[in-house]
Amino acid sequence: MSVRRIGGGVLRKKTGENVFETVSYEMRFLGIGDLPLIMTLQEIVARNLPDHEIFRIDSEEYFRKHFSGPQNVIGVISEGELAAYCVISFPGIEEDNFGRDIGLAPEALSRVAHLETMAVHPAYRGNSLQRKIGRIHLGILQAMRCEHILCTVSPKNYPSLRNLFFFDFTIRALKIKYNWMLRYILYKNIRNPVRLTPAERIWVENSDAETQRELIERGYAGFEAVRGNGEDFKIAYGR
Repeated sequence: MSVRRIGGGVLRKKTGENVFETVSYEMRFLGIGDLPLIMTLQEIVARNLPDHEIFRIDSEEYFRKHFSGPQNVIGVISEGELAAYCVISFPGIEEDNFGRDIGLAPEALSRVAHLETMAVHPAYRGNSLQRKIGRIHLGILQAMRCEHILCTVSPKNYPSLRNLFFFDFTIRALKIKYNWMLRYILYKNIRNPVRLTPAERIWVENSDAETQRELIERGYAGFEAVRGNGEDFKIAYGR
């Protein structure tokens, strides 16, 4: 058994309209040799999204940089293809540290980790792969004595928001990132996790950026998402 193997099991793979088959999978840490699989999955995910702003395509250089850490990239492989992957990074005190976006103290920046890109192949959606990988990566970060975990998500990406809220991340900022993309910045203190359960909930449409920014400035944080019919959904804010 490879020392880079994390686990395995079975998944449901969509092979046609309302047609699924059961396939086996392996979860393991990825390395430079897996780069072609990652680049292929990026292209598949991007092609199958209704809005290209939801998902950011990363370069080969981006992944080569993150492969420098032996546990930075986790993948799920099934039938020779990559079903999902997730990347973590450690920005240190650099300018791209998301802790700066939410007002973390300068001395806290060195204890920040980023949950970076996460992608799931369309044929393997519905298997909770984001949560499976996220649970592993959060455990790694906790063992490494990181404290502040941050990530960015498009306000149009309902599934990813729901998965992050499942792990008790909260929305702490809404800003333009990556040159032109609007992104929520979500935060979790992994040493002292807090589940937000306010008595008052203010529901805001995900498309209403102005109201969300006003609430954040007043000390509110987003912590729940509910979708009705269609693609639009609402975010619950509280404090």
